[in-house]
Amino acid sequence: MKAPAHYFLEVSGRKKDYLPKICPDKVPSIELLEGNWGDVGSIILVHYSLGGQKLLSWESVEAVDKENQSITYNFFKGDPMKMYKTLKVSFQVSTVDEKNYLKWTYVYEKLNADVPAPDAFKVLAGEIADAIDAHYVELQNKCQGIQA
Repeated sequence: MKAPAHYFLEVSGRKKDYLPKICPDKVPSIELLEGNWGDVGSIILVHYSLGGQKLLSWESVEAVDKENQSITYNFFKGDPMKMYKTLKVSFQVSTVDEKNYLKWTYVYEKLNADVPAPDAFKVLAGEIADAIDAHYVELQNKCQGIQA
């Protein structure tokens, strides 16, 4: 990732409403239903595109760890719950030797043995991360153009 860890964490937490501007093909819209963006206990409704399908998920912010730069979302209603009894996604950003890293952790329970692992969600998360990174680079290039 070229974007600093704090930028990715901010766009995925307190500025999550920016996602439809950054990657409208992946996240066409997102709504804050309760609480404040990025705060523990807040609830959001996410409209997203996965494998060409338009899907919905209701998510709550379960944990925010500023020291370890991580956020955990609990999916509790919507299309993912048609396959999973529980689904939680945590991500942590870090910088090591001036390189930025992003780590996802998925904790889930399938509704039955025929349900696949949430690999499609992992792919989507990677595509969103790439879009956030590209957006950051684009902003940096624009700022450099203004300064020139």
